[in-house]
Amino acid sequence: MYYSSPLIRCNPGDLWNSATGSMYYSVFPPPQAGLKPRQRTAMDLYKAIQDLRTEKEKLERVIASLEDLQRAAGGAVPPMSKGGKRGRKSMNADEREQVSARMKKYWAGRRKDNSQKG
Repeated sequence: MYYSSPLIRCNPGDLWNSATGSMYYSVFPPPQAGLKPRQRTAMDLYKAIQDLRTEKEKLERVIASLEDLQRAAGGAVPPMSKGGKRGRKSMNADEREQVSARMKKYWAGRRKDNSQKG
């Protein structure tokens, strides 16, 4: 089956992504649609945004139903993480002093070893 409209051309069988379960298609209409390039682009983007919002709503419903099934099976739904904090953990003054003492001891030992070798 080939789906064709002035805005969308796609062949679902060729463009179906089985890994993600979604369909990818070109939002650019054929040149014979009779629209000016700027009109086609604006309409294409509007249509693409509508399609993506519709797909998002469908996915949200599917996720909600799967979470309901998981709850019914006795499992808790894990909370969604916000990605967590990135970067280094900052140290307080005590931790800095401990690291400083440890590194002084380390480098003193290295200097001692080097002076004995050469």
